Amino acid sequence: MAAAPNYDLFHARRGVAAVVACLAQTLNESDSTFEKRFLKRLERAYDQIRDDSEGDVRQELELLSCVRDLLAG
Repeated sequence: MAAAPNYDLFHARRGVAAVVACLAQTLNESDSTFEKRFLKRLERAYDQIRDDSEGDVRQELELLSCVRDLLAG
């Protein structure tokens, strides 16, 4: 039964990443610089969480990576 929460977390992370990527892509339609700026900020957030957080931050980093992968292809 312990495997179910991780499986649910995977699906939740993937769903949140898809929504965020869709929002960024939609905003990019009206501002062609948005997605590039968004990806730059996403990278800074990733670095900050990785470098300045204590404890296990794998879930946060995986979510940010998933959003980046969906946008960058």
